[in-house]
This record gives sequence, C-alpha cells and structure tokens, in this order.
Amino acid sequence: MYRTHFNLKKKPFQLSSDNSFLWLGDTHARALDLLKRGIDGPQRLLVLTGDIGTGKTTLIHELRHGLPQTTTVAHITDPSIELHYMFRSIAQGLGFDAFYREGEKFEPVLSAFLSRRHQARKKCLIIIDEAHLMPERFLALLPSWAKFAPDNTLTFILAGQLELHQVMEETLGRSWKEQMDVHAMLAPLEEKQTRDYINRRLELAGATHRIFIPGAVREVHRYTKGFPRRINIACDQAMIAAYAKDMQTVDAHTFQEALGILEIPQVPLAVSQPASVSQTPPVAPRFRRPTRALSTLAAAILLVGIAYLFYSRTLSVPPTPSEQIAAKPDKTADMDEFLKEISIMHKADFMTRVPDPPSGLSARNTPAPEMPAPTSAAPSTSRQRDPDPESAHDPASVSTVQPDPDAIIDWLIKEKSR
Repeated sequence: MYRTHFNLKKKPFQLSSDNSFLWLGDTHARALDLLKRGIDGPQRLLVLTGDIGTGKTTLIHELRHGLPQTTTVAHITDPSIELHYMFRSIAQGLGFDAFYREGEKFEPVLSAFLSRRHQARKKCLIIIDEAHLMPERFLALLPSWAKFAPDNTLTFILAGQLELHQVMEETLGRSWKEQMDVHAMLAPLEEKQTRDYINRRLELAGATHRIFIPGAVREVHRYTKGFPRRINIACDQAMIAAYAKDMQTVDAHTFQEALGILEIPQVPLAVSQPASVSQTPPVAPRFRRPTRALSTLAAAILLVGIAYLFYSRTLSVPPTPSEQIAAKPDKTADMDEFLKEISIMHKADFMTRVPDPPSGLSARNTPAPEMPAPTSAAPSTSRQRDPDPESAHDPASVSTVQPDPDAIIDWLIKEKSR
C-alpha cells in the first residue's frame, strides 16, 4: 500500500520471518556463532532461550541456511503433541521412517540409524522449536539418546522461551545446567540497535532516504522495548499513517497518532511487582455502554415477542366440549334465560354445601335435594370413596356420603343442553 509512496521494492516490516532482511546485533550475532560452533563440534545439547519476539525463529532459520549438505535436520515446530507423534516426526525428518513402525521401541531404531550415519560421516540435527512446550517424557529421554549416539553424530537444539530453564530443572534435576553444552540467550535491542535495525531493513527494501527521524525512533524504542517483532508491527503501522498524511518521513507525532488511531495492541514487559502493591482495576471504555443498552433493549423486544406468540397460541386453542355447550346459547339470548342459568347453578352450589344430617336420622329421613330424579345419564359418583362392605347397611355410615360437586355441575349442564 505504501511501497509506491516511499519508492520501496519490498515491504520492509512484516511479521513473517524473512532472512533477506536479517540484521544481527551483538547479542544475536554471538548466539548464532555459538550455535554454529556447537553443531560443527562434539557438543550434543544446545539451548537457545529468549523472550517472545526476540528473534529466536529468525536465528534458527539463518542457522539452517548455513548447514552443509551432509547434515540432516529434523525440525519440530510444535512439540506439544503426543510422544509417538514426536517419534514419527523425527523419523520422517531424519529419513528413517520406513524402518520405524508405530508401537515399536524408538531407541533401537534410532541407534541403528545413527550408527550408519556415523559410518558415512554424516551428522543429524534435531531442532525443537517452542521447546518449553515439549512433553517432559521426551525431555527426559534426551540425555540417554546423547549417550548411545556415536561421537559428533547427533546434536539437539532446544529453542524456547525463558520458562524452558524451569522446565529443564524440573525434569532433569539441579544438574540440568551441567548437561547443556551451549546456552545462548537473546535479549531485547538497545535504542541504538533499534535505530540500526529500522534503517537496515528500510535500506534492504530500497529506501533512498531516512524515513524515521530520530524522534520517531526514540518513540518506537520506548513503545516496543527493543523487541524486533514489536518493532516490525509498530513501524509498519507508522508508515501507513505517514502515507495517509502524504508525508515522506515519520516523526514522533505521526507515530503516536498511528498508535492511537489504528489501536495497536501494546504488550508491556512482564514486570514482577510485590504482592503489597495494589493495582487499580481497568475502567471499561465508554463506547461499550451503548452496546449494553442496545443488548438490553433487544432482550426486552425478544421477551415481548415470545409472550405474544405464547398468548396468541393459547387464545387460538379450540374450546373443550363443555365450553362449547356453555357457549351454545345465541348471543341475543334473553336476560331471563341468563338469570335462570344462574339460579340453577346457585341451587347446585347450595346442594353441595348441605350439612350432614344428625346422627339420629337415617338416610331415608334425610331431606332429598330439589333436583330431578337421577336417570341413566346422571353423573357418577366415581370420586366418592367406596364404603366399607361391612358398613354398607349402617345408616350412620351411609348418611356421611356427600355428592360430588363437580359431577352435579356437569350433570346440570348436560340436562340444560338437551
């Protein structure tokens, strides 16, 4: 996007590792030299550590490009896998996967392969990137592999973050430092190295003038803390901002605008603080408040819609047969008919509330309710509890049986509907 504006042949700052833009500071050059000597010599376990974004992967790629053809490399980029997958990846990388079957013991096959490589005066290199993620069982096997391997035949390079030291100590014990032949550690760039890093990449991209003025370089270093990966992100966004303003250089103000407008996520250094220091919790940004209001309004609308569908479906349910009978009279029925229905219902209700007769009266002397004689269509008293057979002829026990109110009401409705 901005290459034509700045007359560049290539994009100078990018996240992917590109060794054509390789720039080595003092620390990186020294680490690369240690690793090369370890591969050429009899060293077997080489360790490269550094924080995120310090350039470990770029250094490993540069190391691989300079290896002789007699060196076979197995490069594991993601060691957080099952142990048998790790064995298979090593066998494929070194070239003896045809002799190794999953489920067999890996060490005898590896030992036989290394013996043949030693006779051919060839070397094997196993690189474990992101080594702090590898299984502890695999890390525990490395010392034994180094013992049965012939001299100057097998070399390991473990490249990982700073917590790799703790992982090795927990797995190999306190003597883990003694088992390392080479330990190279990468550190962030200083401000002068940051300036040289930026200018070198721009020069390799084809820049004919200094694009980042000294004030902008100071801001870049202050923001990125000297981590190459962060420098690439920040400088790329700053050049986009300068292109948008039709500027041929990047100053401090333009760089700050690029950070604010384009919202580059700043990743601060992990600085340990004492437990007694209390930190103020971050305040939620203001632009999230309308989002909460909109979400609340949407939820309310959704609830109203659900309620409408529920009640509309409830109202649309067809009436039961009893409701159809109750609604059978015409809408223009006379008020007297309506009062007559109320009177019938009132009598039925009164019948259900008649008190029990005194114990001295029998069922034959009990006044009968004012209702038509029961016919075959009379309501059943299925809800009444069946009397005991022995007390069926006891008048006192018979007199306590009450008619079922619901059955009487149903019977009255059926009689009226005839």
